[in-house]
Amino acid sequence: MYVPHQTFAVQCRSGTAGVAGNSVDHRIRAFLAGEGHGEDVLAALYGGVANEPIPARLLELFKR
Repeated sequence: MYVPHQTFAVQCRSGTAGVAGNSVDHRIRAFLAGEGHGEDVLAALYGGVANEPIPARLLELFKR
């Protein structure tokens, strides 16, 4: 799959907006090209937030 060249803006850990470095850009492009399952992309974009537990009330909605 062809992915046109784009610059991805991300939130830096310091709280200031910036342009993603080659590492994140490469991981996103690889994921969009079907290489991998995207765990590294989620980790790069969301950090520890992705590891937080799902609230019990939300889990109850999925059980219905």
